[in-house]
Amino acid sequence: MSTTTIEKTPQEQQADALTAQNVAALAAALTEQQATEAAARQAVVAAQQAAQRLSDLSKPPASTLPEVQAVPSDYEALYKAQRDENERLQAVITATRSSVTPAPQSAKAPVSAERLRSTLGPLTLLRMSRAEKLQSIGVDPASVTDDGLHKLFGRGNDGKAAAELSKVNPGRYALLREAADLLRLYAA
Repeated sequence: MSTTTIEKTPQEQQADALTAQNVAALAAALTEQQATEAAARQAVVAAQQAAQRLSDLSKPPASTLPEVQAVPSDYEALYKAQRDENERLQAVITATRSSVTPAPQSAKAPVSAERLRSTLGPLTLLRMSRAEKLQSIGVDPASVTDDGLHKLFGRGNDGKAAAELSKVNPGRYALLREAADLLRLYAA
């Protein structure tokens, strides 16, 4: 037998080479697609197994379920016991409230000297007498002397007396401090 080789033209050789490349590329793509599908199948199976494990964990075992207690039949005794407990607690609350010290008086003056100055203006304030100024911030002029204010709030004041007044009567202390500020005796 004789074998005859047919020689291919360069164009046919080029076409055969391209066909071989295409076949190799298709085989590689097919292998890659199969690998991707296999990985996807494995991921789905893993997700299903994880979901199954989670559902198993969320269900308590039959041995840990709480047992149903019997319904009490003596409602009157339970009601009376609860009512007695409430009365006892109310007595404790009442006793606690009566032993609490009262809240301190407000340490803020109703009208400040600064607010009075801004409302009336400096000229009107200068025209007012000492008694009118003190009455405008809520202080009785007869109960306050300039020497007393100077002793509490002026230069060289008696800090011990001022501190004692602020502890004993914080509302009065705030009013006198505003009066000293209004009369320009505060640290003067």
